[in-house]
Amino acid sequence: MSKISGGQQGPTAPQTETSPKTTPKESPAQAEQAPKPTGPHQHSEVEQQQQVQARKELWKLDAKAVHSGPKTEAEVEHAVQEQLAGAHLDEDDSARFKRELMQAGVSAHGGVSQSLGQGPATAKAKLGPGKHAYGTTATAKLTPKLDPKQIDTAAKLAKKHTELDTKLKKLYPNGVTFKPPFKPPTSAAAAHAKNALLHLPKQAGAEGDHIVNLNGKKTMVTLRAEDKTVKGTRGAAVSVEIVGTKVPKLDPALVKPGVAKKKLETEFGVKIQTSPKAFSDEQLAKIYMGFKKLSPDEAKALQGVTLKRVDSLSKNRAAEFKWDEQPSGTPPSAGVTSEKSISFTDKAFAADDTRFVGGKNNATFPSVRTVLHEAGHAIETHKRRTTLGARIKAEADYENAVPAYKSAFGSWLTAAKKQKGAQLKPVLRFHRATLNAQKKLEALRKASPSQVTSRKAALDAALTKRDAALAALKKAGAPVHTKAKALATHQSTAAGAAHRVATSKAAEKASRAKKTRGTLVNAQNKPVMKSKRLARFDAYVKRHGVKPFTNYAASFHAKGGEEFYAEAYSLYKTDPKWMEKNSPKLFQYFKSGQHMKE
Repeated sequence: MSKISGGQQGPTAPQTETSPKTTPKESPAQAEQAPKPTGPHQHSEVEQQQQVQARKELWKLDAKAVHSGPKTEAEVEHAVQEQLAGAHLDEDDSARFKRELMQAGVSAHGGVSQSLGQGPATAKAKLGPGKHAYGTTATAKLTPKLDPKQIDTAAKLAKKHTELDTKLKKLYPNGVTFKPPFKPPTSAAAAHAKNALLHLPKQAGAEGDHIVNLNGKKTMVTLRAEDKTVKGTRGAAVSVEIVGTKVPKLDPALVKPGVAKKKLETEFGVKIQTSPKAFSDEQLAKIYMGFKKLSPDEAKALQGVTLKRVDSLSKNRAAEFKWDEQPSGTPPSAGVTSEKSISFTDKAFAADDTRFVGGKNNATFPSVRTVLHEAGHAIETHKRRTTLGARIKAEADYENAVPAYKSAFGSWLTAAKKQKGAQLKPVLRFHRATLNAQKKLEALRKASPSQVTSRKAALDAALTKRDAALAALKKAGAPVHTKAKALATHQSTAAGAAHRVATSKAAEKASRAKKTRGTLVNAQNKPVMKSKRLARFDAYVKRHGVKPFTNYAASFHAKGGEEFYAEAYSLYKTDPKWMEKNSPKLFQYFKSGQHMKE
């Protein structure tokens, strides 16, 4: 039977199989005309009638497998096999399963694939008067040092200030303010600061954290440039805050060969790919610094994630989180193929010498924020991808259990029809109990989330009755007990799988939004339901009028909130004071743990 998996068509109606022929076989009419037993163990007339009736009921019970009652022995045999095939996905079930998985993110030709990451921006973030977007533009290298010979006398220094002020006036017509102010404003230190400012990128309406060369010393400065297009601002003005000289540094112990790699693998359960391109110890140390900012619950999203270093990524991204859940194989070896990875290019670490993230006493590398951006994607999708993978796995387990169950049923039935005399009554009892359990099993597998508990209880009760019938069959010394026991074992396996199908389906449905769609697509590039975690974030942002505060988030916000979620998460972790000032509602959202709720 076909299986929903990559490159294959969806399920088709199960094929019927015919049990091995047995000789001799009885029809219901023959059962009624069976000769009366003779000898010392002959039965009374009443007992003989009971046996005949039991055999007739067994045949009639089998005949219920199809709507039109079969009349010949061959038709009954075929009908029983049709009934047994019902334990597998019938046409209606297949269509339903296919439709549900399509909504969940699985197409007829595969599962969900999503790639998310940081890359070039195509839109501009605007937060309004008194607030500044978070700037990410960096210089290629440290700003050049002002030549000391140009300011080694008072006259030269005054001349240099006039030259620098003229250039700055063109860039920022409404002036430049230094915080704290230089005293005197025409000092050599002020000249160095003005020279550095001329070499920094201008981002109107944004706040940028840079590392500059002030008189030969690396110094952190924050630029806050007004946007003349925003009402209520001075426009084309900039303030420069001298933050300090505690620039980000790596722990020497962490960059020793293999140390960061081992810590990442043991503390976070990630896998680190070494080919075709290996990470440097410094790069792994920065990734570790990012992951250490996660709470224990957040860190669960990183379990099993593979870290990759690559030359380039699509859309010119610096880094990318990707996850993929796909059905694989066919029964009895069906399963699920899962992928979850974070890929980094060298661009992810390129700004670490010229920018910083955070404040005076907690400054860190920009690459750490990139790491946390990708971790944010892993956190947002965590429940969505794990529940989807579990559902596909449960469906595969059920399909894998069916062939053995089907074979055991056929063997049991062949042997049961040969029974005569006193064995017929316990045989019929077990047969009825098994069919009833199968009915409850199928009902549970198809259960809606609200029906799982009651239908599981009904199945448990049916299995208890079946086991009681099995015990009675053994007590009666029926030769078919071995076949019955094997059937019960395989049915119980299928029942367990059916329960996992029902519970995993309920969990998967609970992890996704009902109607909203994001950038998530299936293997056919069709949009599917986004995570409930993301839907909550989007609703909160919309309800409180929160605007994207980086150009990158603004570029993708109209298509779905995945990038805004990741950008906000990374900034909350690396620069919470900035977020509290410029986006207080979103600061409270993350501080209160709302980002982890479904």
